[in-house]
Amino acid sequence: MWAITAIVLFLAADIVLVFFALRPPAVETASGVLKLPSPTASISASKAPVTPSMTPTVLPSIPPVSEGSNLRFLGFTGQGVGFRATRGACDGPPPIVERTTDGGITWSSVTPTDVILRQIDALMVVTDSQVNVLARVESGCTPTAVSTFTQGEFWQAYPDRTSNLSAAILPSDIHIPGIYAVAKKDSGVDIAVFGDTGCSGVRFKNLPTGSSSAGAADLGCLAAVTSPTALALAVSGGELWLWANNDLYTSADNAATWKKVERS
Repeated sequence: MWAITAIVLFLAADIVLVFFALRPPAVETASGVLKLPSPTASISASKAPVTPSMTPTVLPSIPPVSEGSNLRFLGFTGQGVGFRATRGACDGPPPIVERTTDGGITWSSVTPTDVILRQIDALMVVTDSQVNVLARVESGCTPTAVSTFTQGEFWQAYPDRTSNLSAAILPSDIHIPGIYAVAKKDSGVDIAVFGDTGCSGVRFKNLPTGSSSAGAADLGCLAAVTSPTALALAVSGGELWLWANNDLYTSADNAATWKKVERS
């Protein structure tokens, strides 16, 4: 009996010793009271493996005109006088502005030197002498109206007129794929499109004022320009002008047929 009692007491003492050996060390506070830190549990949540999507990202082969980094601008009067410009970029090459007086056979540079253009967002040929551009100018690339009244010989910035100019031609709710150029006219806008069914080159459409995308009417096809490239389209009186690659084309029958302007 004494042997059993001794064994029980020995096991109880051993349990107490193990308990105190495994307890966290006591911490003495400023009041002298010993506090035992409470045990904390750390839970590590493993992230589930991310399964890559097998759905390919489909990029449009023909970007909308508003996103083109190589936008061009073109405008003509009824006397064979025209202006054209490249867009340029605030963080890249500056734009170039040129003028013709013989219907596009020859061109001469009238790029402004009075105002430093960094990027052009819109060009409006008002008369043979007056041209307005919505441009980003000087080192700050600030949007500003810039105009010439001397056929491009002298230019001046008109910040107070900036809000009067707009780069938007198509309504925001118009969604026609493959638009590369647009030209505003009294009755609406003419559109140059790549990738249209039934035309291996540039398809021309007219969108009457106030109509939806479904209301666009086919005008004609220019098969000579077969690959998507930067375009500029202009309307002058009853004549259409298209600048594509290094060539200029004209149409006197509402885009039904086109003639290439032969350069000298």
